Amino acid sequence: MIRKATLLDIKEIMECVEDARFYLKKSGSKQWNGDDGYPSKDDLCKDIINNVCYVNIIDDRVVGVCAYEGIEPEYDDIFGNWLTEGDDYITIHRICTKEEYRGRGVAKELMIYAEEYARSINKKSIRIDTHPMNLAVQHLAKSLNYTLCGYVMYHRIKDEPKRLIFEKIV
Repeated sequence: MIRKATLLDIKEIMECVEDARFYLKKSGSKQWNGDDGYPSKDDLCKDIINNVCYVNIIDDRVVGVCAYEGIEPEYDDIFGNWLTEGDDYITIHRICTKEEYRGRGVAKELMIYAEEYARSINKKSIRIDTHPMNLAVQHLAKSLNYTLCGYVMYHRIKDEPKRLIFEKIV
């Protein structure tokens, strides 16, 4: 079951984030393992307060989380080409899964739900970016027919700012 997160979910959401940090570090990626502490508890609380944080629930436990946000300002200056023009899209950010549920389709369900959500608010497409070493998100995006559109440089990220960008028309 996928639903909007509440502040009561924050402990389990942060467990998902910590599991993802460990997984990314183990796979050689510095994504989410920088000195800035991103994503922090405050980042996720802001997502919840702004009604953009969604959780995947199995057996009354939060096993996956992501944010469905609006326009990503960094996407205005990319190296490549989007499939669509303008700002008629949603962005998936901060997607992660509890370690013991990895490989069971939790993140895939969150991305499929994003398609339903985007359609329900009349958006043309969904965009997502990921670190070049985050093979799991790249594989997931490709398996759901997202198109690799190039890359973006996140100027606020000091260490390894390059992120691959994907888009899917819904």
